[in-house]
Amino acid sequence: MIPADMPELSEQDLRAMIAAHETLPNAVLRATAANSQPGHPVLFPRNLFGELRALSGDVGARSVLKRHADFVRLVPLPERHALTDLDTPEAWQAWRLSRSK
Repeated sequence: MIPADMPELSEQDLRAMIAAHETLPNAVLRATAANSQPGHPVLFPRNLFGELRALSGDVGARSVLKRHADFVRLVPLPERHALTDLDTPEAWQAWRLSRSK
């Protein structure tokens, strides 16, 4: 499943994440933009599912990422695919305009 607010993520991006998981099945895999800035998606190994299920509220998984920082491996994706996150109608409009140029 691709987050609906991240329109630049592609099938190829997900394939890159899956390939990295096949090579590093116990790592936390975090996508990055071409400039190495961390973003999404993040793929967690099965052994961390319990910690993820224990999270509550709208806190996200930052605390799990911090606790397991030694196991995080970065997966570079093209351009800003891992960073483009559009949460408002204005952001969507600006993104569409930038793509039409």
